[in-house]
Amino acid sequence: MILGDYAGALKIFHTLQAGQKDNPLLDYSLGVCQFNLGEYPASIKALGVASRTDSLSLRARYFRGKAYQALGQNMEAIADFQYILDADSGSRPARMELIRTFCQSGRLDMAARTLSKEPDINECLLMGRSLLNRNRSHDALEYARIAYALDSTLWTSRILLADVLFSLKQDSGAYFRYASLMMENKGSSVVARKMALCFEQDPMRHIPSAIMFMQKYFQLAGDTTVGDAGRMGNWYYELKQYDSAEVYFRKVVELDPTVVQGHFNRGLALVQLDRLNEAVQEFKHSEMLDRENIQFSASIPRSLGSTYAMKKQFRSAITSFRRSLDIDPGDLEATLGLARAYDGAGRRQDALKWYKKFLNAAKKQLPDGGVIKETRERMKELSAYYTPDK
Repeated sequence: MILGDYAGALKIFHTLQAGQKDNPLLDYSLGVCQFNLGEYPASIKALGVASRTDSLSLRARYFRGKAYQALGQNMEAIADFQYILDADSGSRPARMELIRTFCQSGRLDMAARTLSKEPDINECLLMGRSLLNRNRSHDALEYARIAYALDSTLWTSRILLADVLFSLKQDSGAYFRYASLMMENKGSSVVARKMALCFEQDPMRHIPSAIMFMQKYFQLAGDTTVGDAGRMGNWYYELKQYDSAEVYFRKVVELDPTVVQGHFNRGLALVQLDRLNEAVQEFKHSEMLDRENIQFSASIPRSLGSTYAMKKQFRSAITSFRRSLDIDPGDLEATLGLARAYDGAGRRQDALKWYKKFLNAAKKQLPDGGVIKETRERMKELSAYYTPDK
């Protein structure tokens, strides 16, 4: 039999079982093959039979526990691994799987109590990564440091420590560790991405460097995700490179047409590129998709109103700004936008009314001067033509 040919072995064991109905060793062998083939329910059944034989009990329970673990039946897995440890407290494989099962089920405190008196590096790596994944970065740091002290040359211990430091916003420590890993393995897409995120998080916001490493990640990984394409779009937009921003926002909606933020951000980039008709369509699409976040919902018709105003389609702008203010009546930008849309449409009475509303609200939030000064001057000009009712 070829080593690792579990399918072939399984056929042989089934043939043998037909003539030997009561053979625990055969049940054990069947169960192990089925486990390795991902046939977990059948594996559990066969290993359950084998576990009744004392000489096979611990080995059968180990694989049955892993099968339960794979099915997400954590309580059953814990029972099997705990049984092994009660019989043999020195079984590191069983202890490791028990810790893993506790971590998978979110019982991290129980996992910590299950550690050996002197945890080995694998236990520390598992605990550190599990705590980090649960946003318990300060607790993860202890295990990451122990793992690094046990073997500072091991890739997994080095990247765990870097990830924990990054999560704790200790940017310089994370950066130097990622950079060291990148120098040793220039083909690592994982580290290239982490370098990009490190530059993004840096207080100095080294966005060009973030873009460079994210592009390297795309090249190495051969693909991208909605989240990373969105990041690239945001970075380019921040740098005012709107053509590149639009490319990545378009990638977002190609990957997932239901992402509201992708359509909205592409609309913003298209406005900057003076592609206003396309921008209107993107804002409309995002408004159609968005039904949850009130603050974001208000920003969509507000941006749509601004785009219509730029196109001098003031009637449509008025409709959009009013829809935005229905959602968020305190939005200063939409209030001013509505006043200007009425102004552009020649509806001076409505323009004066909304300019006044804007001034009353803005005086509490904005410094005197700038847009407030411009608004007052415009109101004086309009008042020369029309005096509103008192």
